[in-house]
Amino acid sequence: MANEKTRVNVTINNQNYTVLTEESSEYIQYIAHAVDHKFQEINRANSGLDTTRKAMLTALNIMDEYEKLNQRYKILNEKYRQVQSQIESQG
Repeated sequence: MANEKTRVNVTINNQNYTVLTEESSEYIQYIAHAVDHKFQEINRANSGLDTTRKAMLTALNIMDEYEKLNQRYKILNEKYRQVQSQIESQG
């Protein structure tokens, strides 16, 4: 059976949003805080841009960080598999 969805209220850039989610309220609040923090970074560096452009830059920056971490994960996972294979072949 699927988890029940709940509504979680979050604030990003002084705007309130309601998120319908199966995740915990604490997790969604944590994610929203991280997005708000990144948005504020972009806002400080690009104060002349409108909110839509700042939001787009925020999304691009977050995806850039995600992709770089995902690439690192894949490399480390491959190294782990190689080491695991070496250990199994020696045992």
